[in-house]
Amino acid sequence: NGWATECRVYAEDPTRNYAPSIGHLNRYVEPKGDGVRIDSGITEGSEISVYYDPMICKLITHAETRDECIDKMNLALDDYVVRGVGHNITLLRDVLTSETYRSGDISTNYLPQEYPEGFAGHQLSPSESLKVIATAAVM
Repeated sequence: NGWATECRVYAEDPTRNYAPSIGHLNRYVEPKGDGVRIDSGITEGSEISVYYDPMICKLITHAETRDECIDKMNLALDDYVVRGVGHNITLLRDVLTSETYRSGDISTNYLPQEYPEGFAGHQLSPSESLKVIATAAVM
């Protein structure tokens, strides 16, 4: 009944070839809401070390349609607070908002196809840059 989407949130840096990020989670707030589930053993103050898998959690959303499920996941990722270690949330957001992913035209070769030079993070368009500058000037 409906659709589910799972994102695996890792303490790794996708802009540095997925290098693990170690340290303590000095701020950690999981997203909440109807149709949002977190499978994790991590809490604020937890240590991410080199001795274990750097997975922070499995974040799962459920909704009636695929688009609603993806939208719910985007909101959950936006609400997720992870400070103290690097993480892959920016990559997950980028994937979920891409036209290729939204269309469902994906394969297990998705990352190399979409990011042949590796993931560099979201690049602001000139108009987005102007909005950021204008907002910062007002603050």
